Amino acid sequence: MIDADAIILAGGRGTRLRGAFDGPKCLAPVAGRPFLHWLLDQLVAAGFPQIILALGYGSNEIVSALASYSEVGINPSIEQHQIGEVGAARLASKRMKTNVGIVVNGDTYVRGVDFAALVDRHRDGAHPRATGIYARRDHDPIVHAGITIVDKTIFRTLRGSGRLADQAFVIGIEMDFVDVGTPEGLARAQEFVPAAAGVLT
Repeated sequence: MIDADAIILAGGRGTRLRGAFDGPKCLAPVAGRPFLHWLLDQLVAAGFPQIILALGYGSNEIVSALASYSEVGINPSIEQHQIGEVGAARLASKRMKTNVGIVVNGDTYVRGVDFAALVDRHRDGAHPRATGIYARRDHDPIVHAGITIVDKTIFRTLRGSGRLADQAFVIGIEMDFVDVGTPEGLARAQEFVPAAAGVLT
C-alpha cells in the first residue's frame, strides 16, 4: 500500500469536448466505460488507501456513476462554486489522512506509471512541498502529465486558483499519456487506455 492519498481533480466542464461529449469530461466514454472508471482502476491497483474526488460541475452525475466503487474508500470533496484547480485541491486536502498526496487530473491517463516510485522520489527530492511530473511523447515538447505530488502542508500558504503544477518543482520522465479533454484525445483514448491497462477489447 502506498503511504499517500490520491486526489482526482474531476470538476472540469469539458468545454473543449462539446460536440463529442456533453457531460462532465471525466465521464466521457472510453471503450464502453466512463473514463473515470479506468482511472480509478489504475489508482486502486496502485494501492492508495484513500481516493479523494475533487468535484464541482456535474458532481451529482459523477457520484451516481461511482456505485460500483463504493467499497474502495472514495471520498467526494464537492466545491459549491468554481474555485480553480488550486482551490479544489486545497479543499480536497482537508480530507487527506496522509502527509503526502498525489493529485491527478481527472482527464489524463499515464501508461505504466509507478506511483510509489514517484512518492519516494518526491520525498527524497530537493523541493520540499510539491513535485510536478512532466513527460515528453516522441518529439513533442515536454508538458505536464497530469500528476503532481504534494505535501499537505503546502496548502497552508498556497493561495490563488491557478494550476497546481505551476507551484511545483519539475521532474521530467519519458512516459506516454493521453488527455481525454479534447475530441482528438478522446478518440485516441479508445485504444490507448485499454491497452495501457492491459485489457483486451
